Amino acid sequence: SQAGGSLAQIGLIVSVSSLAQLLLEIPTGFLADRWGHKRTVLLGGFLITCSVLAYLGLPNIWGALLAGVLFFGGGSFASGAMQTFMYDTLHALGKAHEYARVMGRGQSYGLLGNVVLIALVPLTYSIDPRLPFLIGFICHLAGLLFAWSLVVPIKEVSQSKSGNKPSLRSIAKQLPLVDLAVLFMLVGVVSGLTHAAPEFRELVLQSLGVPVIWFGAILALGSLLAAAAGRIIHRHESLSPKWFYLCDAVFVCSLVLVIGATHSTAVVVAAFLLITMYDRNRSIVVEAHLLRSYPLLPYRATLLSFMNSISQLNSIWIPLMLAYSFSQFGLQPGFWVSGLVVSGLLLALYVVYFVRLQKHKMLGATAAVA
Repeated sequence: SQAGGSLAQIGLIVSVSSLAQLLLEIPTGFLADRWGHKRTVLLGGFLITCSVLAYLGLPNIWGALLAGVLFFGGGSFASGAMQTFMYDTLHALGKAHEYARVMGRGQSYGLLGNVVLIALVPLTYSIDPRLPFLIGFICHLAGLLFAWSLVVPIKEVSQSKSGNKPSLRSIAKQLPLVDLAVLFMLVGVVSGLTHAAPEFRELVLQSLGVPVIWFGAILALGSLLAAAAGRIIHRHESLSPKWFYLCDAVFVCSLVLVIGATHSTAVVVAAFLLITMYDRNRSIVVEAHLLRSYPLLPYRATLLSFMNSISQLNSIWIPLMLAYSFSQFGLQPGFWVSGLVVSGLLLALYVVYFVRLQKHKMLGATAAVA
């Protein structure tokens, strides 16, 4: 309110920021593969750090708009690049198979720190409204300095010096683009559902009579459970891709259907907690499977960025579908109807993915015999 923001202005900030991230996602992934993953991560961290300064320097709608674009735009620079950088580092150390475990533990520590900051930083607002942003700036600056200290893997250094990386077009001709498109849609629809469902959590809980004062505790508990799950998420990597993607879709759709089918407050709260816990960690296993499938691909950050872009697109239409279902059937029945629609879509996508996977195996077996 001090910045003169209205609901319409907040909506504008969210929309423009999300659009900036979506438009920059793929170009920044390509930039990371061509320019260097560490450099791109540092640029993204710099933009995110500057976003906090925008809040401090321009405490109005324009400052908030600039901060949103810088924050989400900076996030697109790190998206794909950071994961590829970590995978290359572990590969150089002979520990590429530990990607999910390392990233899961890092996610766990980050979530624990996030819970502490969310609980304590707002208390400083009564001292000085600028203090929370100053603390945020210090935290982001520390992260930027840490990223600066990271050592570039030998493989990436040698590729950078030789400058002999093949063109993206020549690489694209060698990739199963249709298979990847189906896979990315399958993964992206699940991502869109796990992102969208918690956005309506408070409305559902309020309709079930849960006091508003408990919302913060439920949110914090979800983060704590996600932090605990981050330490064991790597065990899902033992599943083969075809089984993981099946379990991934079934698990998320089942939770959404449970939310729509029961009036038990405890069951609904538990379902939302499980969605939050899983959403914070599932991308690590998805990335691990994709990176493991293409360990030598020169444009892995670009590939991850394509996947993230499709997930972001699904995060646009799925909330709209949920909102429409709520308006037509009510909150919980709307969850049920939306869960059925998405389940049907995912079933169709998985059948196409599985059929094409079996077809490639048969062709490979035929070629081996020949």
